[in-house]
Amino acid sequence: MMKLSLMRDFLHSPFQEEWVTNALELWEYEKGSVKFMRASSNFVYSFKRGNSSFILRITPAGDKERLERELQFLDVLSANSIAVNIPILSVNSKFIEEVQTEWGTFHAVALNFIEGSHHEMEKMGDKQWIAWGKALGSIHQVSKRSGVLKDIRKMEDLLNITVPGLPSAVQMEEEVLGEWLLKLQHKDDIYGLIHFDFELDNIIWQEGHPQFIDFESSVAGWYAADICFALRDLFERDSSLKSREFLLFIEGYRLICTLSDEEVLKIPMFLRLHNLIMFKQLKKSLDVVIDSGQPQWVNGLIVKLENRLRWYEESIKAATAGIAAKEENGRQGQ
Repeated sequence: MMKLSLMRDFLHSPFQEEWVTNALELWEYEKGSVKFMRASSNFVYSFKRGNSSFILRITPAGDKERLERELQFLDVLSANSIAVNIPILSVNSKFIEEVQTEWGTFHAVALNFIEGSHHEMEKMGDKQWIAWGKALGSIHQVSKRSGVLKDIRKMEDLLNITVPGLPSAVQMEEEVLGEWLLKLQHKDDIYGLIHFDFELDNIIWQEGHPQFIDFESSVAGWYAADICFALRDLFERDSSLKSREFLLFIEGYRLICTLSDEEVLKIPMFLRLHNLIMFKQLKKSLDVVIDSGQPQWVNGLIVKLENRLRWYEESIKAATAGIAAKEENGRQGQ
């Protein structure tokens, strides 16, 4: 997620429409068809050209190479019959264009708009859980078979995000998980390019067939971690690796892609890693405070993110408290 101050300032700049229009003209858009959709790690708009619909993403200046890697991953997946957003060439025959703003150069990408609907976890039946697992398995299978783009940003590097003033429990968790990650292997059958955010919001279903979006967070990482991050909302309700929903997901996954029991048992640690990464990213993004002089949606988002930040911190504290308790029991048993 980008810094909240940048999100606020971009969306409420008097020049926002001009910047977006400059980007859209590079893909010959139909005037009056543009709709703002959302903002998180980038700004997302929908637009039309003729009878076709597209997505425009405007990403804050940063690692252009990472954006290029994402588009290459999409190309590989599409070539292997995986239903993903297809990048669209601009009028300049480029997939990535530059947009000049008050805050420097942003990067714009256009992709085809995927039609369909989303499933809600609470309403999913057995077939849907199996299909979700198969969907992620299909992506991992392509990643394994092609050995694609392993020089991309690594998941373990996300622990190196510099955030000042971290609570002591978070610092302890950093140390524990950093040491744990160093011991993990990087073999081709367990480690490769992963989606990193394969939650239900990023799957669009059409007549029972899944289609996949939002690969911008893709990193080189462990396939079991990708499973863990996809199911993070389920684990908030039921952390058991024996829950019916989890087992159905794994059943579907294994119909497409191999997964050892040893890798499954790493999932609780990967969940802790997810919580730590999200805590640090959120804390870094929350660079503004509630102010009556700024848009109300910004204040509302601050409250929402601060609540989530507290939730992550409590989860981390619980994990580190468990470590301390085990160490104390070990000392008493000596």
